[in-house]
Amino acid sequence: MATQLNLVSFSHCGQDSFSTVGYTNWKHALAKFQCHEKSSVHLEASLKWRSYTSERSLADQFSNMSSKQQCMNREGLLQLFSSLKFLARQGLATRGHTDNGSNYHQLLQLRAGESVALRSLINSDKHFKWVSHAVESEMLQLMANSVLRQLSEDVRNNGYFAVIVDETTDISTTEQVSICIRHVDDSINIYEDFLGVYATTKTDAGTLVTIIKDVLLRLNIPLSNMRAQCYDGASNMSGVNTGVQKRLRDIQPKAVYVHCRSHALNLALQEASCSVRCIRDILSLCNEVANFFRESAKRTGILESVISDISTDNSGHRLHPLCPTRWVVRARALNAMLMHYEAVIKALEDLGNEPGNTGAKADGLCSKLQSFETLLSLTMAHKVFSIVEQLATALQKQSMTLFETYESVNNVLLTLQAMRRDDNQFNTLWEDTNQFASNLGIDPPQMPRRRRPSRRIDDGGPAHEHRDCLTLYKVDTWYPLLDILIQQLNDRFCSDSFQQVLNAERLLIKAATGQTFADELKKFTTFYDDFDSAALEAQLRILHSVILREADSLHVDRPLTVKSIAEKLKTTAGAQTLLDTVWRLTKLLLVVPATSATAERSFSALRRLKMYIRSTIGQPRLNHMLVLHCHQERTDGIELKAVAQEFIAASAKRAPFFGRY
Repeated sequence: MATQLNLVSFSHCGQDSFSTVGYTNWKHALAKFQCHEKSSVHLEASLKWRSYTSERSLADQFSNMSSKQQCMNREGLLQLFSSLKFLARQGLATRGHTDNGSNYHQLLQLRAGESVALRSLINSDKHFKWVSHAVESEMLQLMANSVLRQLSEDVRNNGYFAVIVDETTDISTTEQVSICIRHVDDSINIYEDFLGVYATTKTDAGTLVTIIKDVLLRLNIPLSNMRAQCYDGASNMSGVNTGVQKRLRDIQPKAVYVHCRSHALNLALQEASCSVRCIRDILSLCNEVANFFRESAKRTGILESVISDISTDNSGHRLHPLCPTRWVVRARALNAMLMHYEAVIKALEDLGNEPGNTGAKADGLCSKLQSFETLLSLTMAHKVFSIVEQLATALQKQSMTLFETYESVNNVLLTLQAMRRDDNQFNTLWEDTNQFASNLGIDPPQMPRRRRPSRRIDDGGPAHEHRDCLTLYKVDTWYPLLDILIQQLNDRFCSDSFQQVLNAERLLIKAATGQTFADELKKFTTFYDDFDSAALEAQLRILHSVILREADSLHVDRPLTVKSIAEKLKTTAGAQTLLDTVWRLTKLLLVVPATSATAERSFSALRRLKMYIRSTIGQPRLNHMLVLHCHQERTDGIELKAVAQEFIAASAKRAPFFGRY
């Protein structure tokens, strides 16, 4: 039939029996039929006969085939995006030593075994252009930009925001500036979002201000809504004349500067520890002992073996070195040393028999640890550091406000002052240490040899002498440690900007509890002149009635906080409309950060992504990977079809190949 209709035009049939004459050799029919079925003339005739009987034009059929192919290509493209999104979200490397061995290529090969569309797309071009480095980087950029667009839109909708900036040096010794932003939505959810890291060769105030302004401008976030800025205490950031905070306050005077409370606490503890000889020495000794064991697998094994023989506690068999920069987290290292004190001494005694420097160093460390003064200093340091560590942990919470910071610091100060006043605190510590030393076979303390004072300061009178060792260590070590720490906390947590925001929080809480707030209101409206003073005063007077209306649900017997007041306004029908100025005030107070911990967390992500085997990653690619890795929830919510359509629209050559979603 196909021959009679002249459908076979490109193939030649060697046997007319299948086309014109007719078939008669039925003896070998099956073999002949199978051979003819595979011939080009049969395949052409079958294809054209189906086309003839379908009553569709050739153009329509080609168009249908093209649409099906485009649909398959689009499905494969989505799988390329989803594979790349998974690797970026988890912070995994996409490239490798060779392209074939990279995580990205291996993941695609794995998924291609189950997806015809992906396999077809990967093999559609012999140069593999759809999985090339350029296309891969473009895909990462599009997904990262999608996250940043959503983030910037949220910041603009939420109104007030604060900027958090910190710097670090990466594995390639490049100075990286991390910029984060804090904002509060209408549901009183506090967000601290990472915007990116930016390489710079200079860290002067002018350069950093330019970077901050450029980031906000590119994300279309108005600087006029900035109400706080949080940095560390470096002079280029906190300088009152030409620092970053001063330059930004010249542009936006309401952007109060907050010295990171964690940095301030760290500096206070560092100053107190370094000013007291016994505490300074025990910290150095703990670090030396921990590093001595960690430098050798053999020494570590000996220590773990001794700890297993002595202790039944399996919580940890290793010592921890002291963090060189974060003093407030040293309590863990001191606790490990105190728990394994006996095992450390026995391990050092065993290692003292080793030849060379190892044995000499082990003997020296063991001799130092077998001193009562060392054990007492370790106990005192651990007691104080463990209290301060609780404050440090609380300060690093994203939801922490300045008023809560102030209250937490006051609670710690009260605890330290009580320890300073109560002699029983040190007496109990002394007795416990004496008992512990006796169990370890350490000699009891002795009064130091009396020294003759220098003639330059000797006035001829009798020199002061402590009556016993307990008084000696209490007066020379315990009291100075607490006094200096208390003084440092008082000095470092009383900055002008801190008081400015604290006044605003007192204003809100006094109004909510029905107290007079005239002085606080005057100070607040003088600084924040964008608030209507009369409207704010009237709404603050109404606030007390709103709070009392459902007192049981808010537990007014507990101290009110900005968060609890905001939650009350959110759940009370019509309160946000009636008290719109007070609502602005609550969001303003919640948006002020207490620490720059979020920026430091981004440094941890930076170290995971840019490590010694990935030290040459480009800055744009690094930024895109960091954005997708740090915002995992937003990365999960990326609309891949919209991003893929943006990818297709970026080049005119892609539209015929992929079509439209």
